[in-house]
Amino acid sequence: MSPFQIHPLPFAATRRFSGLLLDYLSGKPQLDPFYTYKPEAASFSRALTRKTFTQQQRDLLTKVLQEQYQGTQLTEKVADNIAAFAVENTFCAVTAHQLNVLTGPLYVIYKAQSVIDLCNLVEQENEGCKMVPVFWLGSEDHDLPEINHIDLAGSHIEWNTQQQGPAGRMQTAGMEEMIREVQAATGHHVLAKEWLDTALKAYREANNLTAATRTLLHSLFGEQGLVVIDGDHPALKAQFASVMVAEIQEGVAGRLAKQTSADLAEHYGAQAYVRDINLFYMQDGLRERIERQGDSYSVLHTDLVFSQQELIEAIQKQPEAFSPNVILRPLYQQMVLPSLAYVGGGGELAYWLQLKGIFDHFETDFPILLLRSSVMVVGRKVAHRMQRLSVSNEAVFQSEQELVQHLLQHTGNPGMSFDAEKERITALFEDLKQSVAKLDPTLEKAAIAAGVRAVQQLEKLEKKAFRAAKRRSLTELNQLQFIMDDLFPAGHLQERHYNVTEMFARYGNDFLRQLEGKLNPLQHAFLIFEEGA
Repeated sequence: MSPFQIHPLPFAATRRFSGLLLDYLSGKPQLDPFYTYKPEAASFSRALTRKTFTQQQRDLLTKVLQEQYQGTQLTEKVADNIAAFAVENTFCAVTAHQLNVLTGPLYVIYKAQSVIDLCNLVEQENEGCKMVPVFWLGSEDHDLPEINHIDLAGSHIEWNTQQQGPAGRMQTAGMEEMIREVQAATGHHVLAKEWLDTALKAYREANNLTAATRTLLHSLFGEQGLVVIDGDHPALKAQFASVMVAEIQEGVAGRLAKQTSADLAEHYGAQAYVRDINLFYMQDGLRERIERQGDSYSVLHTDLVFSQQELIEAIQKQPEAFSPNVILRPLYQQMVLPSLAYVGGGGELAYWLQLKGIFDHFETDFPILLLRSSVMVVGRKVAHRMQRLSVSNEAVFQSEQELVQHLLQHTGNPGMSFDAEKERITALFEDLKQSVAKLDPTLEKAAIAAGVRAVQQLEKLEKKAFRAAKRRSLTELNQLQFIMDDLFPAGHLQERHYNVTEMFARYGNDFLRQLEGKLNPLQHAFLIFEEGA
């Protein structure tokens, strides 16, 4: 395939990002209390001097990673990066996601590449610093409907399983049937064959969904050194036990996050719901919230009940049986990794901004928060149609009404706008209202009603003229629909709908190679990747 031409757009131009996120990226001062570092390259030199991570923690992390990668044929770069964690000058940047089948929506791929490219840039600009890109597996999440499917062009394919509990511990039975469906949906496309063969082998041989997902990510990004870690590990959880005990004894996280959420709500809505106790009890097939009921603590939907002391002792003896929720998971991640930065999506960054008070309370450094790169891939056929219709990259983010009106102008069949006439009629009836009111005040309401009816009649005529113009430009409108269906499948951004399998079927393995070095999260831009002629 020809190299992609890359066209950056300001995030604001896409109309797809929240005011909170845009204000954060632009450095609005009202958000200063909610984070430590500006989302810019200069912040890394400061973070490097402030991050503390003991040699004991480094040795433990290296040991855990070596254990988790046991049986995996490591690339040289991943092996070097794991070993490097034992060295004092090694730090990391982290991204994270649930264990979606076949890696899930495209933005998961963009997350991984973003954190890799970030680490390469930080290393280049900070001499003597080793930066490792890390992907944190959301193996403890238990919302199966969020992860059990993928979407291709025209196909929605699901993994059928009745398993419950933490997704990472689920067996991969049934995945082979799903991948066979995916192969059929792609027409057994030769360009996607290598990827789907790799996936088939990974799910067939893995003990659980965690192991399979690690294998898939390693196959995609191992040559670039991406290190995949699973937080569902007794030794890592033991480092977090004191926080979990504090959550039971004092409800620290809930109290602080609620206060921060209230402060944010003065200008923005909160992203993550905050509970009084932000822990789950977890076993194979079970992950349920812990709730306080009087002097006892119950595990929802089970018969398990603990006194406070019994629960504290259970955390201390078996910390791996407890799982932090969305409020505590970022703190856990930051405590067990030498992380300087977190790379996430807009929703993730929004809930991280709720958490600085918790980090401060537990004397844990708050990382640099960076928005992952967003990508829209414009294939050759789509690009040609956009050129013919004079539709720019920025224009595709307009509303449907705006786009259609632009197209009608381009084809010489613009729908008629009666805005000026509506203004004149409104002004006319305002004068009439004043005049008739002098004769008889009861006529004022009749004049107002007559004015409303007149404007409504003009609006009806305007709509008819617009429909007539669309009929005269039907061919061009069909071409516009083709463009929008590909760039916004099912009305969503490509990256939130398509699975990477769709891109492999279109572009082969070269698709990933063309992403390398191009997804800089410090750029603060939405990237249009346009296929060359």
